[in-house]
Amino acid sequence: MFQSDTVVDEQQIINEAAGMLSKFGEVKIESITDNLNPHSASRVPDLVFIPESGPNKDIVHIIEFKPTTSEILPSVMVFNALQYKRRIQDANPDVKVRYALSSNGRVIVDEAEEGEVTPLATVQDAEDLAEKIAEWSGVKEAKEASATANAKTEV
Repeated sequence: MFQSDTVVDEQQIINEAAGMLSKFGEVKIESITDNLNPHSASRVPDLVFIPESGPNKDIVHIIEFKPTTSEILPSVMVFNALQYKRRIQDANPDVKVRYALSSNGRVIVDEAEEGEVTPLATVQDAEDLAEKIAEWSGVKEAKEASATANAKTEV
């Protein structure tokens, strides 16, 4: 159940999730969306993840975390995320970029927009965020497939 009085330390969640993901690839914490919107009051950096394996190997994954005190993340946040993703892609046309919007609340993205922004919703803590990023990026599947293959060769 969602609790609107829950205090979420987004900086701590981003930092801890970055540490957990570092075993799967390159991880950076950068102020990408803050730089695109200098009037933003949030000042929480984004997590940038580049997996070393899986179907999205070497693809830049940008994860923006927005806490909310509502059950559903306000739609303006989704609109802004779409604009950020488009601006990032336009500025880096030779780089494949995947973009996710994560929150402790529900993130509602229209089907037409889902190819541009992936919702990673109802994140409870850093471990939950890292798990959702690992699944979204495909590194979890790659690691499980590798473990299965190794187990078969040991038999």
